[in-house]
Amino acid sequence: LLTVFMGPHVPAINYGDAVGLRCHDTSIQGFEGAWSDRQPMPWDESEWDLETRGLVKRAAALRTEHSALHQGETTYLNGTADDEDGHEDLLAFRRSHGEGVIDVLLHRGDGEVSLPLPVGAPTRARVLLSLGDVRLEGDRARLGAWSGVVLSREPSIEVRQALEEVLHHNREVLLEAYRAGATTTFGSPA
Repeated sequence: LLTVFMGPHVPAINYGDAVGLRCHDTSIQGFEGAWSDRQPMPWDESEWDLETRGLVKRAAALRTEHSALHQGETTYLNGTADDEDGHEDLLAFRRSHGEGVIDVLLHRGDGEVSLPLPVGAPTRARVLLSLGDVRLEGDRARLGAWSGVVLSREPSIEVRQALEEVLHHNREVLLEAYRAGATTTFGSPA
């Protein structure tokens, strides 16, 4: 479900997926070739998988809140895990739009995988959503079996403060030049 909601396409799920609809009775498949997992919707909420429902609600809300997830570019990230087997069980991609950078790391295998946070983005990583056993340890992520994490990559507090100071200083210099009668300006960050 994280791939569906965090990916570059319009998310589409079948009815019942948001509440974990599953059927283990294959005897009904004979009726007009019906799929055993496409059962009538159970409207009794006690039959719903509330953890799956919560995951879908949080993923949909993130997609709305972060422009990188609903209109951003997608870059698939390779070669980030330290394991020796080529990490076929790992999918990592980045969604970005403007200043927003979201990394999605998914592990669909058994055991644990440790990987460095993907490079080329601000160093600070904030967990927006996680599934399963996920830990951030400095500049590394540890993903347990069948787990995933959605990370917002943000500048550190020190970098943001330094940028604000530079911008404030530039505004003051431009205002002072305007008051002194300058009619042309030099280029500076907005």
